[in-house]
Amino acid sequence: MFDDQNYYKLLNTRSEQRYQREIEQLRWIAAEMKAHKGPKESRMRYARSVAQFLLICTEMEAKWNDEYFRSASKEQLAQDQMALYSEIEPSHYPKSVWNPAFAVKVMGAESGALLSAVCGMMQRNVDYAYRHMRFAMHSNHELFLDLFQLLNLDRKIHRDEIEELISNHLTQKAREMMSIHTHLIYDFQNAALRERVETMDLSDPLNLYSLGQPVSQEALERYDLVQALSEDEVHDMADQLVQAYRRGFFQGGRDILAKKVVSIRYPLGLERIAAEAFRLFREEIHYVPHLKAIDHEPVNPQFIADHRDDRDVLASGEFYEIALQGLDKELQDNHDMMDIHGGEAVFSWPALEEILSENTEPCEEALVPNEEQRAMARTFQEEAQALFEKHMPDNSMSYANYPVCLKNDPTKEE
Repeated sequence: MFDDQNYYKLLNTRSEQRYQREIEQLRWIAAEMKAHKGPKESRMRYARSVAQFLLICTEMEAKWNDEYFRSASKEQLAQDQMALYSEIEPSHYPKSVWNPAFAVKVMGAESGALLSAVCGMMQRNVDYAYRHMRFAMHSNHELFLDLFQLLNLDRKIHRDEIEELISNHLTQKAREMMSIHTHLIYDFQNAALRERVETMDLSDPLNLYSLGQPVSQEALERYDLVQALSEDEVHDMADQLVQAYRRGFFQGGRDILAKKVVSIRYPLGLERIAAEAFRLFREEIHYVPHLKAIDHEPVNPQFIADHRDDRDVLASGEFYEIALQGLDKELQDNHDMMDIHGGEAVFSWPALEEILSENTEPCEEALVPNEEQRAMARTFQEEAQALFEKHMPDNSMSYANYPVCLKNDPTKEE
């Protein structure tokens, strides 16, 4: 699993023929499918909208590489981002089927929220496209194309049919989903993103677009603030995080020599500080820095809130059982790798932390789990956490957080 190049290559190769056939099917749905009137009209408009979005993701995946990011203009990069997030962008979201409220309005109360939940699942193809994970994109294509076959029938489609189709897909993909989830978070050998941060031209803000995250105005402002810092200031911030991480081992009586990897998170725009921290972790305590995540402003918090309970409603008990089995095997197979994980070192940005901590309420039409579904989801989360704790116990690691507060930050309260 953790051999990134071979892992992607193997799974992409296995799904390549089906992936290309799916693109042809999506093109037909998006552009060539005959127009429908009557009961099927809204269903086919929905299908065309989702097919067009999935095609955008495949087009981006095909062209994204280092050469493209080096040569693309600011206008092109901004257009790319708008195309990927247009359905959930706040100004468009009220009239998008990605929004459960609008989906219910145009698709009906019986199926609208379920069909919107499928859109929420399809949005993940943006992340998969950045990482060239065609095998994961293929999995979502399968779900959508199976759903299209159902929606294309010349009769009324009932809620339980859609619900069963989605639930069965989740169950069939449960093991693969847990593998991908674990791989994305704890792939310590995947150095591609970290190396991009370390080698990119830090004087050009356009390079932020190559990191696979939506670039907000706030991120660009953070970038400008950090660019104005002296080398000594950047070094001091990075060094304070490294020393706080080191102290976490000594204060807890833990063995710093037993670990070899540190996971790092930082807010988009702080690449200059992060790159210095990578260097110091390697040189000061001889740890391999792993870039776990780049935090950023959400494109639309309402979209996140509207879809956060979708899986809890749609997942079956069988899904949870298979997912836990898959996670357990994944962690056991990679126990030696997990065992050297020494914990997290985090740069935080107070204004961003405040945004991320805000609790946006879902719309009335969003899927809401019942008590039994909530209990199953809660039990699954607890058992999954116990598995991670078994292979990466908290009492053997360190955690450090350095809030980056700059004197020239215009958003900082006086």
